[in-house]
Amino acid sequence: MYFCYSYTDNLEMLKQRLKSLYESRAQLDDDLKKKVVFKRSLEREMNSLNPEIKSLISQRDRLIGRITKLGVSAQRINRYLTQDATFESPYGSMVSDTDSWPHHDERTWLLREVDRPKADELLKGQPDGTFLIRLSSTSASTERYALSIQ
Repeated sequence: MYFCYSYTDNLEMLKQRLKSLYESRAQLDDDLKKKVVFKRSLEREMNSLNPEIKSLISQRDRLIGRITKLGVSAQRINRYLTQDATFESPYGSMVSDTDSWPHHDERTWLLREVDRPKADELLKGQPDGTFLIRLSSTSASTERYALSIQ
């Protein structure tokens, strides 16, 4: 079955299609303009966050240095930093996994060869609560210890 359209019918149909195409183009142009504006606002927001990100990276690096000085391995630190943060406790598995905490390794706090003046010197400038255990200098016995704390 063939449809026979007159030239005027074809012309009207083509005009409608052309009008539809122009409307679609105008809608696409509007959408593109909105997306460009949104992209620019996101870029401004991201650029405004750069100083804060740099500050947080610096703070993270300082804290990693402090934790490393306490005897925690870099591998362990990286494992905690890359864990998914979906724990019930804000400390996650760090709380339940205490066997590898620095205080379980006596090399991080027991200094047998340090006397009191040297202990005071080592603790100077350390955060409050920093401590070390040393052999007592007032006892002849090697079984007596002294606590030095900042």
